Amino acid sequence: MKRQHVHYLLLGGGVSAGEAAVAIRKFDRKNAAMIVTSESIRPYRRSELSRGYLRRELGREAVMTLEPDWFANEGVTLRTGRRATQIDVDRHLVSLDNDEQILFDRLLIATGAVAKHLTIPGANLPGVHYLRTLDDADRLLNTIESAKLQGHFHDLVDERAGRRLRGRAVVIGANMLGVEVASSLRQVGIHVELIARNANVWHRFAGESVGRLVGRTLSDAGIAVHENEIATRIEGDGRVQRVVLSSGKVVEADFIVACVGTDQNRDLLRGTPVAAERTILVDAQCHTSASNVWAAGDCCTVFDPHFGKHTPISRWEHAVFTGQIAGTNMAGGSATYDKIPANVTRWLGRTATGFGESRFVDHRIVRQVDSDRLIEFGVARDGRLAQILIIGDVDSMLPNAQQLVEKRVNVAGREDVLRDPNGSIE
Repeated sequence: MKRQHVHYLLLGGGVSAGEAAVAIRKFDRKNAAMIVTSESIRPYRRSELSRGYLRRELGREAVMTLEPDWFANEGVTLRTGRRATQIDVDRHLVSLDNDEQILFDRLLIATGAVAKHLTIPGANLPGVHYLRTLDDADRLLNTIESAKLQGHFHDLVDERAGRRLRGRAVVIGANMLGVEVASSLRQVGIHVELIARNANVWHRFAGESVGRLVGRTLSDAGIAVHENEIATRIEGDGRVQRVVLSSGKVVEADFIVACVGTDQNRDLLRGTPVAAERTILVDAQCHTSASNVWAAGDCCTVFDPHFGKHTPISRWEHAVFTGQIAGTNMAGGSATYDKIPANVTRWLGRTATGFGESRFVDHRIVRQVDSDRLIEFGVARDGRLAQILIIGDVDSMLPNAQQLVEKRVNVAGREDVLRDPNGSIE
């Protein structure tokens, strides 16, 4: 059995592991570091898969976070195509799926999350896609091209060729990923039906006003939004052909993209002293309950000093920020989770930016700037700001939004100021 020793062992191939490696090398250029990832490529930006990459505006190299020669130049070993199967914290040892063992002094777990799969009848038919990895995106791109050539005709017309276009997709899930995927598919000429379980899109992230505005922009672009509907069955003769909804409505489809959340793989933690609930619990320094183990990104829940609770966050800025914090502290520096990261999503040329946590919101107050721009203030039960969500440009609409949430400003009795487009909040 092959055995190797490194000072820093980073498990995971996403942005968190990459940012941690960069942070480590700022403090320690001597001790050996290794990234182990089950994917076949170096760290990349998953957030672009549903945007520029799906629209073929960005290629593979454009979504990578580190240059190909960075690893050799910085003395960081990149092991691709290898999966960690067991962690032995006491022996400072990680076993890989090829029976190799890596001894470590300090360990980062940044293994991310996996796409939650549908469990309805027909979910295993060819043509059901998930979008979590670059390989997922490449498979979806191939399916899109096939649908354009052989799929159902729809309402869009290629004016140069003078013919109707082909390709019909159903996107299940109206969360941020679902809206981005639906928008990108529409922009590349696919007819899209978006299935929203609730009365508004972004139900868990935003309030009714934002949900209505986003839904209207989708409908105006020709995306059919089915609200208060659940996909109950997928049908087809050997592959996806239609989706049956809870109302009995049947929607034709050449393919499906399921955006129904993520799951955490906790098998790797079995038998370890690393504290975890749904995800790994870490303090504000991204340190786990094990003295020589840190965690970052989607696989962990950070203790957020602004809310005084462990806060699960799945977003690009969080992955970057926690990776930097973990890497800095692993190498002997000092970094703390003291800044609320922005949550940015883009669809159909529009941008929404959120600060804070929707799960702590008791009620919302809306500032309507114009028909296409608004601010939703999420107020906690104690009257303090828990979330601010902005549709439009943050700098021109509310440049101090992030600081307001970080300070947990009390806005009780100031509802008129919040609603006023010219109102100032300090």
